[in-house]
Amino acid sequence: VNARFLADKAVASAPSDPDDILRLARVHALAGQHRRALHLLTSSNITERSLVARLLSAQCFFAVGDFEDCLAILGDTENESPRTVENAENDRAVENCRRLDGANLLPQRMPGGITSPTSMAKSAYADTPEIRAALCLMRAKVFEEMENSERAAWWYKRALVWDIYCYEAFMCLTETGLISGDDASQFSKDL
Repeated sequence: VNARFLADKAVASAPSDPDDILRLARVHALAGQHRRALHLLTSSNITERSLVARLLSAQCFFAVGDFEDCLAILGDTENESPRTVENAENDRAVENCRRLDGANLLPQRMPGGITSPTSMAKSAYADTPEIRAALCLMRAKVFEEMENSERAAWWYKRALVWDIYCYEAFMCLTETGLISGDDASQFSKDL
């Protein structure tokens, strides 16, 4: 309750500060008030400018079972060929990895398996390989819930392209049978 009060006061004093808006939305999500967090994020239009806010919005949509809106906020690229998306993401991942200077940005888990976007980034405008991997992971989970195993496997692989240490993506690929053992070893060699 105190964290929510303080975050709310910070947003009230500087209503256009995206970091304060993201902090308050995260507090709402942690409290299980996903719709309230969504309202705050969408009414401030921060999801259009911030990958971290987009991730938190997608996680909230996922938590309430609204998979269509979750994919809409994530911007699934189904109309693009996987090869085009793969090349673009690989190029950005390499570029972002070079800019990181070895920063330790490991994601933390919130209740319900939601990755805390603020544990991965200090700023609402951060764009790191870990955030990109979390966005891909979220897409994969949505497709898995929608029983589209081919797209789910593709997005789990993309999460691993962005972040080789994305254990959750690797485990989902191998334990759920979305990828065979031979395919998994070939994929890991390709990384």
